[in-house]
Amino acid sequence: MRKTFMRLLALMLVGSLLLGLAACAPVNTPDGNDPAQGGVQNGGGNENTGNENTGNENTGNENTGNENTGNENTGNENTGNENTGNENTGNENTGNENTGNENSGNNTDRPLQDNTSAAVGTLTGVDSLDRDLKKIIDSVTDGKDTKLKQLQSVYKWVADNFRYRAVAVDLSQGYTEALKIELTQYFLKYRRASCEHYATTVALLFQRLDPAYKPIMVTGERWDTVNKVWGEHAWVIMEYEGRYYHFDGLYGKNHQGDTFRSFMKTDAEMQAHHKWDASQYPACP
Repeated sequence: MRKTFMRLLALMLVGSLLLGLAACAPVNTPDGNDPAQGGVQNGGGNENTGNENTGNENTGNENTGNENTGNENTGNENTGNENTGNENTGNENTGNENTGNENSGNNTDRPLQDNTSAAVGTLTGVDSLDRDLKKIIDSVTDGKDTKLKQLQSVYKWVADNFRYRAVAVDLSQGYTEALKIELTQYFLKYRRASCEHYATTVALLFQRLDPAYKPIMVTGERWDTVNKVWGEHAWVIMEYEGRYYHFDGLYGKNHQGDTFRSFMKTDAEMQAHHKWDASQYPACP
């Protein structure tokens, strides 16, 4: 009887020991990772929800030996570049807009400088304005095989597409590059402005045609044929093939009905209806 009791007691002790060992044994999850460790679940710190990383679940190589607990990948959440849904928000190059340079790869317009465009001259440094000037030049110079014809086409475009409206302009600092850009942008937007706007638009279009063109802004007076008085006025003098000429994009068509009345004129020709301080500007013989 005593022996039987001792055997039962031994069996009970062995059973208790086996149950304790079973409770301490690790539980393998379906993906081979221990959820208590939270290191390789890819569900907390590194969700990467845009791409979800589901194609490479790392189930074939359970990585249980290294457990990857030291580099839980939670500190580097990949939020700097996010790359969620391949947005590439760090560079914002979404839809290939490339807004920083405003010269998108999908833009059907030709590059700012190329061998097929007549717009090979000096840029203003303002991409949007340079594109607008180039589009104007390309639209009116296609097929114009000489520099003179190109100048005529650009000059005529200004005369045909704008109308005069008195707009106050602060010339206390002279015609700075910033002011010329501002006046031209205003002119292209509203299509109605003063003689200063006409002059700067002609000047920037001319210099966009050829780097050799260096238009000079002129401040003077012109004869008002309606009121029979002299009034403040602005136009351009520019060197062309070694000689200087006057170009007034406003006076011809708007005042005389002749587009080219003030195109590429000498001093003698302009003096019939313009006045200026000849000592301040190159002679146009």
